[in-house]
Amino acid sequence: MVLPSITLKIPAMRCRAIISSPPPMTLEEFKKWFMKFNTNNDGRISGVELREAIRSKGFGFSAWWKSIVALHQADKDRNGYIDEFEIENLVTFAQKVLGIKITTW
Repeated sequence: MVLPSITLKIPAMRCRAIISSPPPMTLEEFKKWFMKFNTNNDGRISGVELREAIRSKGFGFSAWWKSIVALHQADKDRNGYIDEFEIENLVTFAQKVLGIKITTW
């Protein structure tokens, strides 16, 4: 016995993703945002805290590697932390790698 074939017509669906980029931050807003991740309130960002900041921007698995690279670029005194004087060293990294727009005004 042969079963009849059935043809289903499914209407094509068009989806358009709307991706909005976050508004630019000033340098002071960037510093303030970054220090939110200073969970132990010691005034500096550790590698783990840096990883959480990067993860909050939507980077999942790659956050650990990006945090190592960022720490290496920003931590000029090589003490393993980013203090308030070194946060400005993260600006280029944040703009190029994380897509954060930072303005000077």
